[in-house]
Amino acid sequence: MPERIREVNTKHYPQGWFDVQLLYADRWSEVTGEPIAVARERRTGLTRVLGQIANLATATGDELYSQYLELPHTDYIPSHLFGAFGYEYLTDTVKLHFENPLRGTNPLSAEAFPSRRNELRNLFSSVQENHPDAKWVDSCSWMRSLRSYRALFPPDLDPPENCMKPDMIYGKSYVWGQLIDRYGQTNERIAQAFSDNLAQAQTPEALVAAFPLPALRVHDPIEKYYQDLGL
Repeated sequence: MPERIREVNTKHYPQGWFDVQLLYADRWSEVTGEPIAVARERRTGLTRVLGQIANLATATGDELYSQYLELPHTDYIPSHLFGAFGYEYLTDTVKLHFENPLRGTNPLSAEAFPSRRNELRNLFSSVQENHPDAKWVDSCSWMRSLRSYRALFPPDLDPPENCMKPDMIYGKSYVWGQLIDRYGQTNERIAQAFSDNLAQAQTPEALVAAFPLPALRVHDPIEKYYQDLGL
C-alpha cells in the first residue's frame, strides 16, 4: 500500500512538539513535586526556542505555539553545510549534528543512503583539512536508536552510552526531535507511545525512560571515520 501523502509543515516545529513537552514537564512535576514552572524550564526545550516565557507555569500548548509563530525566524530552512550533516569543533572534538535537508522525503531511505554517505565524506574531508588536530567524534542523539542512521557510520564504533538520565540537560532536538516526522508534522505514533509511557511512570528514571527512542552517545577516535570513508 503506498504511503499516505502528508502536507509539509513549513515551520521548524509543529504544535505537537510544544504540547508533548508540556505534558512531560507537568507529569514530571506531578511525580517529583518539582514546581511546574521549574519543570517546564528545565525538562523541555521550550525556553531555548521562545526565550523568556512570562506565563510559563500556566501557558497552554496553543498559547506557546502562537508565541512561536510570532517570532521572526520560524520557517524550516536547513542550515547544515554538508546536506543533512553539520558539525561544531571544540578543542580536539568534532560534534556531529543532523537535520532533514528536504522535508517531505525520508533522509534515511535506501535511495538517500549514497547521498548521506557522500555528505559525511565531504564533512570529514573538511575536518581533515581545517582541523588536522582533531582526535574524537562525539554525538548524542535519539537518531542513534535507528538502525538506518547507525548504518551511515563505521561499524566498529564503541557501544554507545545512554544519554537519558534524570539530571540530563534537555535540548531542542537531541531528544525532542523524535516527535517530528519527515514532513515536519507531529509524529503521532511516537507522541502516543510517549504519552502512554508517561501515564505509567512513577519515578524520575521511569519518566526519562518513557521516550520511545532514547538518545545515545558515541565518542570514538576520528581515525575510525577517516578509514571508513576512505580518507
